[in-house]
Amino acid sequence: MSANMVKRPAEFIVNVSLSAGNDLQGYLEFVPSGETCRFSSVMDMMRLMQAKMDEYGIPQSTTIFRTWKEEARQGK
Repeated sequence: MSANMVKRPAEFIVNVSLSAGNDLQGYLEFVPSGETCRFSSVMDMMRLMQAKMDEYGIPQSTTIFRTWKEEARQGK
């Protein structure tokens, strides 16, 4: 599936369960194509999501990132 065919490319379904090491594991589905991939930790899941978003050029230049720091929210 090419990037220009995907209308909402950042849609994921995350199916998680708790592993013995108290970390999340499960599988991630990329909704537009139906691709699925297993992950064994939260960091692994985040890397998979970021890789797919990078493939489709997300975030766009207009994206506003959230932050815990007040000064970053005020544009400082």
